[in-house]
Amino acid sequence: MFYSSYIQTYIDRDVSQFAKVGSQMDFLKFMKVCAARNASMLNFSEISADAAISIYQVKKWFSILLASDLAYTIEPYFDNRLKRAIKTLKFYFSDTGLCSYLAFWNSAGHWKTGRCLENILRIM
Repeated sequence: MFYSSYIQTYIDRDVSQFAKVGSQMDFLKFMKVCAARNASMLNFSEISADAAISIYQVKKWFSILLASDLAYTIEPYFDNRLKRAIKTLKFYFSDTGLCSYLAFWNSAGHWKTGRCLENILRIM
């Protein structure tokens, strides 16, 4: 109940400060898809396909997550600076409880199977 209220308040108050979000349901679906891809490489086109929104919207909404400190990115580490510039960023949710709630990870079994994205897309 806490995370449900938190997300509703976040979308109503905080997101409206950063940008006009057309559909709150689409933004929530975007957040769920991002949560399912937590700790993976940042690929806007895959998120766009799974959330059924444009790549432009994904980039815009992802910048909202970053600006509000709900998510952060980590650059890959390589000794070679050129490889570091080319390789893809990874992103993480700052709050693991929120991430678990959004991704429907209710038990340790969900973490072990790694089939979180399929479960979310099936539920939506």
